Amino acid sequence: MLSFDPDVDKTIGYNSDMENFRQIENNFLKSLDNFDVSSKESALNTFHNLWMSEEKYFAHYEKRKKEGFVADRFDYMRKTFNTITSEEVYFETYEMPELWDRVFYSKDDNTAVVLAKNGKILTSYQIKTTIEKTFKKHIDFLNAKIIKMEVSDEFSRQIESIANKLALF
Repeated sequence: MLSFDPDVDKTIGYNSDMENFRQIENNFLKSLDNFDVSSKESALNTFHNLWMSEEKYFAHYEKRKKEGFVADRFDYMRKTFNTITSEEVYFETYEMPELWDRVFYSKDDNTAVVLAKNGKILTSYQIKTTIEKTFKKHIDFLNAKIIKMEVSDEFSRQIESIANKLALF
């Protein structure tokens, strides 16, 4: 079992990890085709398309609102995209080879967004402790392997473009 180390030697399983990491990235970029940022209303009405399901999106939103993390749906969408544009991104794999996630982490806001392998958002939340403690739980209880990665330039460009459009509303 590997312990969490953001500077871990990336040669351990690097090729398959990179392929899976890029697959999540590509799947998320494809899902953006179903997200309309031509107006604030359109963005709010289509943001759920980036999630595993509309029901899961609304359940997560309601939970985050009750926690005081977000004021409204637009705030949740904005915070989610701001986190995805953050500098820190991790690839998390588990013992079962078909399971892997991509975790975006914003140190400034102490928030995380988790994308599933199909490129859909699993969750977007404020971390109540630290990212290291969160990952340590995943390592201890799920036998996870966590590697710090970098997003592609194309991914950065597209996500930053959307975040910039949302900032104008």
